[in-house]
Amino acid sequence: MPASRIASFLRVDLGRPNTVLARLLRAIGTLLVILATIGVGAPVADGAGQIFGQRDLSVGWPISGKVTSSIVTYQTTGNNPVTVQGRLNMPKTASPTNKVPAVVYLHGTDGVDGRGAFNAWALNEAGIATLEIDMWAARGLPPSTANRSRLQPTLPFAYGALYFLASQPMIDTGRIGVEGESMGGGITLRAASEPYLRRFTNGALHFAAHLSFYPNCTELVMNEHLPPMTGVPMHILLGDNDADTSVEDCQALAKQIGAGITVYPGATHQWDEQQGRSFEFFDPLANRGSGGRVQVTPSPQLAEASRAFGVSFFRQAFRIP
Repeated sequence: MPASRIASFLRVDLGRPNTVLARLLRAIGTLLVILATIGVGAPVADGAGQIFGQRDLSVGWPISGKVTSSIVTYQTTGNNPVTVQGRLNMPKTASPTNKVPAVVYLHGTDGVDGRGAFNAWALNEAGIATLEIDMWAARGLPPSTANRSRLQPTLPFAYGALYFLASQPMIDTGRIGVEGESMGGGITLRAASEPYLRRFTNGALHFAAHLSFYPNCTELVMNEHLPPMTGVPMHILLGDNDADTSVEDCQALAKQIGAGITVYPGATHQWDEQQGRSFEFFDPLANRGSGGRVQVTPSPQLAEASRAFGVSFFRQAFRIP
């Protein structure tokens, strides 16, 4: 309902405006107007008519009929472990004698917002298990670019998910990949760095493939040195109209770490947005670290294309016929 209609609807004669009931009704009305004004938008349906706009792992979201879905918890690696919640989608064909590959999904600063479920659907349809985790909730923080002070401390969340999946009797330990968006995309690339692997784990396991959606490559090129890498397949997806990152820096990073790269013409940051909204947000790391506003313009067609690319990438990395 438009904000103007809500406001009009709420203009009732309350009789005694100083009563508790009147003040309560006015407060509720103000909240409704604010929510309508900011325009959260309607969740987006994919090509199969599935809607992936939920913002909580515990909310029932569309899942492939080929998997069973459950909420699980695990511990991060390294010192001072914390408990992390995730949604595990397991192919119904999986068994201890028929182990399946899996992909860990890492959200961006916007938190769990439907993009993980959107991409998980297609991977699940291809017979790949998925584990989407909530890194903000585990630290008691709200989704925000302001809470992203450093990404390295978040690596134990990814590595903990790797070790959790490796402990599952129906998962193929040698075929566990990781996919991330924005902040999660940066973590995805860092997770392939041998120095970070040794720092946060005992080095016994590593991911088998890394797919990074629109990471901030500038900070990786300017402030960190990732090599040597584990040498497994890696790929970066980004748009050439993304103020949050730099095509040139991503190309330089891809060359440095031995990753493939695909640049989508005209695509903004977060082109696979599932909340049905175009918007801007401020990121202190945008515009090559100088900070600024970042435009998000969803593209359902490109979202489908990049999701299909992800399935193809992991099928090849996992040697799925």
